[in-house]
Amino acid sequence: MVATHSIKVNGQWYKAGEEIAPAPVIKIEAPVIEKPKYTRKDITFMRVDDLRKLAEEQGIEDAEEMTGTALKPLLIEKLGL
Repeated sequence: MVATHSIKVNGQWYKAGEEIAPAPVIKIEAPVIEKPKYTRKDITFMRVDDLRKLAEEQGIEDAEEMTGTALKPLLIEKLGL
């Protein structure tokens, strides 16, 4: 782009007829935010067998003997939900 009159662009002055340099391109990479695999709602509505399996994966001992009602708060706390 050619300046038609004296102009200041990105902190630099250009006289009429001078070529205006393009603005530098700045790349901004957004941080990758990992979403939790399970939500609190998922845990609340999960079947007992699935709760027991997830509890074993999370290292909760005696999960096979526990009820779903007992497992839900433990899993929610363990997963930080």
